[in-house]
Amino acid sequence: MNLVNIFATTLFLLFFNLPLPAQVEEVTPLPASFQLGPPPKRGEAPKRMVPADPTQNNGKVEWIHRVVEFNELQQGQPRAFEIQFKNISPEPLFIIEAKGSCHCLTLDWPKTSIAPGENGAITVLHDAADAGEFYRIVSILTNFDPENWLMVPVTGKVEPK
Repeated sequence: MNLVNIFATTLFLLFFNLPLPAQVEEVTPLPASFQLGPPPKRGEAPKRMVPADPTQNNGKVEWIHRVVEFNELQQGQPRAFEIQFKNISPEPLFIIEAKGSCHCLTLDWPKTSIAPGENGAITVLHDAADAGEFYRIVSILTNFDPENWLMVPVTGKVEPK
């Protein structure tokens, strides 16, 4: 290829903002088990998320509860739910941090290690202060994957007094 053709091709690519072959990055779609299906209607909480673990905890932590469904709560009557798990790895498990996406959630988790083969639980308390449907997220960070948070959806409806 001569210099004029290379120059013309480069101008063409720059003009139309097309990626050069070295810039093309192959994107792998998520496996079907991670797909959540159609979005909920406006004002409606999702019915259920697929309980898949895309983090490096997969194969090391068995999450017994991957979805927190409070169903119906009475306004002003807080309720707790436990996200139970089991350490199925040969190493100790540490819950580094757990946090909720709303002030309405209070979390308590083990501050010591969970030995191999042992069970543990993260307690999620919803204050039930505001009436209406809710969709929140509990984010969990472990020593097995300190770069990625495991997301656990929290759904339900608070009935007014």
